[in-house]
Amino acid sequence: MSPVELAEACIARVETLDHAVNALIARDFDRMMNSARDAETAVMAGDAPGPLHGLPFAVKDMIDVAGLPTTFGSQAFAGNIATGDDAIVAAMRAAGGLAMGKTNTPEERAGSNTRNRANGVSANPYDLTRSCAGPSDGSAVAQALFAQGRYHRDWQAFFEIHDFITSPAVTISPRPWREIYPTEIDGTPTKSYYHWLAMAYASTIPGHPSITIPCGKGGNGMPFALQIVGRRHDDLGVLAVAAELEAIIAGTDLAVPAPDLSALRAAPPLSQADEFLTFN
Repeated sequence: MSPVELAEACIARVETLDHAVNALIARDFDRMMNSARDAETAVMAGDAPGPLHGLPFAVKDMIDVAGLPTTFGSQAFAGNIATGDDAIVAAMRAAGGLAMGKTNTPEERAGSNTRNRANGVSANPYDLTRSCAGPSDGSAVAQALFAQGRYHRDWQAFFEIHDFITSPAVTISPRPWREIYPTEIDGTPTKSYYHWLAMAYASTIPGHPSITIPCGKGGNGMPFALQIVGRRHDDLGVLAVAAELEAIIAGTDLAVPAPDLSALRAAPPLSQADEFLTFN
């Protein structure tokens, strides 16, 4: 598949389905297609491709992409148009990547339910009434809770005798997106806004790499995810374990099927839902 064909396929998918889930809140398709054509021309001319050559990517709405809004999910920044690319975006473009737009985020990343008054809610494609979760900003919050060096030392002691940790990615299945955050887990009240995400952010505090891969479905039929955590700086080891597990899972009952694309195409725009931009 050429860079142009891949870009066209991504654009078609967004234009066909995104009305139902509201994942991409700013689009840069014209520039993306121009870059895709340039990438294809470069290959035809025999130029050496970059490591991300012709690969589309989207950027969280916390990072500047020239010409697109950076709202941080906040009405206070509704008119904030970036005048240049953030360093990471510029680096990805230089490596051959094709920026296609901005993805939604909780306001100021402070949460794990992707819902804000600037751009609305993003829904779970497997059930449009449920949350797709989101960035928790857990490491920043938890740094204040686990400032003691003991927490860090305990993690390092564990990995002196173990190679990896595998666990569920979060403590519960996706909740309704109208629920700001889960107030209980299996009948036990949560202690804070972030409590239900403890398994996701615990490893980031001491600086351990982690990855999450799809792995079957929970009791309510929603996709389940497996988290793999490795030793500090062993990112490649974590990726290798994830690849091995994905190969084992493929073709079994643990493989998560794609969402019902025909249902997403037929779904009404999510922006028409009650509480799309409000918190009642």
